[in-house]
Amino acid sequence: MQFIQSAFPFIVWAALTPAALLFLRVLLAVMFIDGGRRHMADPKGRGKGLGLPASFTFILGLAEVVGGLLVLAGFFTYVGALLLIVVMLGAIYFKVFVWKTGIYGSNNNGWYYDALLLAASGVLLTIGAGAISLDALIQ
Repeated sequence: MQFIQSAFPFIVWAALTPAALLFLRVLLAVMFIDGGRRHMADPKGRGKGLGLPASFTFILGLAEVVGGLLVLAGFFTYVGALLLIVVMLGAIYFKVFVWKTGIYGSNNNGWYYDALLLAASGVLLTIGAGAISLDALIQ
């Protein structure tokens, strides 16, 4: 980091942190809310494709939507991030141990994408939503 700061002294890196966290939250939320919405709209069909009961698929979708909305708003971000982490750990577990999928899998259906979503959720869990959030406004 020292090299980057000395090479680009005109960039104030710390000042970009709130915008970077907002960008991360928005992207993460869009992905989870959309996926969760699909699970909730057709839990039977989606569950069949995943090998899960429809009721569990609906609950999974609800967790994705609620976690995504909390992360998006930056409200109880730790709770939202934790929900998303649990979802991603479950997804990775199924892909690695149940479906025996490699990191990239066949037809690009591996768990690398899930690992990135897990990491992004972990960042929010450990450092929070940032200054541009309801959490920051409330405090």
